[in-house]
Amino acid sequence: MLVFPKKVYARENTTLEKKIEKVSEKKEKELWYLGNKPFACRPDALEVAKVFVKKLCYHSLNYPVEKKLHYGKKGRPKTTTEPFGERWYISGELEKELKAIERKRAFKGVFIIASNETDIKKLSAAQLLEVYKAQGTSVEKGFRFLNDPMFFTERKLRDALKAQGQMITTRASNAWIKRCGIWVVA
Repeated sequence: MLVFPKKVYARENTTLEKKIEKVSEKKEKELWYLGNKPFACRPDALEVAKVFVKKLCYHSLNYPVEKKLHYGKKGRPKTTTEPFGERWYISGELEKELKAIERKRAFKGVFIIASNETDIKKLSAAQLLEVYKAQGTSVEKGFRFLNDPMFFTERKLRDALKAQGQMITTRASNAWIKRCGIWVVA
C-alpha cells in the first residue's frame, strides 16, 4: 500500500528546496571560477564545460565559449599593439532544470506499507494503516541496521575470513562473531 501524507510531503519538499538552493550556490561559485579560467583552445574549453554540465543535477547550462585576444601585458593595449595570442573563456548562466526537480519531487513524501495479507476484505487499506501506526516505531527500529554501513562491511569481512578458514574473536572471546562489526577487536 502506498501512503502519501501531506505533512511529510511538505516537510520533504522544503528540505529539497533548501538542498537545491545550496547546490545552486555551490555550482554558481564553480561556474564563476570556470568562467575566469583561460583555455588555450576552444575544444579544451568545451570539454571542461561538458564535464561541468554532467555534474549538474538540478540545473542546465548554456555555455557559449568566447574568444578574447591576449596581448601579453596587463592593462589596456595600445591600438598599434598586435595580439600575442588568443584565450578562450566559458560564459553562461545556470538555469533550474524544472523537469529534473519535478522528478525528484515526485518521490517525496511517499512510503510503502507491505503486508502478507493480500485479501482486501480481511484487511482494508485503512485498517492496515491503523495497525501500522499502532505499532509505533518498533518496525523501523528493527530494520535500522540496514542503514548502518558497518552491517555490510562486517558481512563482507565474515565471508572473506570464512573463505580463508579463519575466524574473528570478539570482546567476549567467542570463536565466531554473530553481532555487529563494532564488537570486532582490532
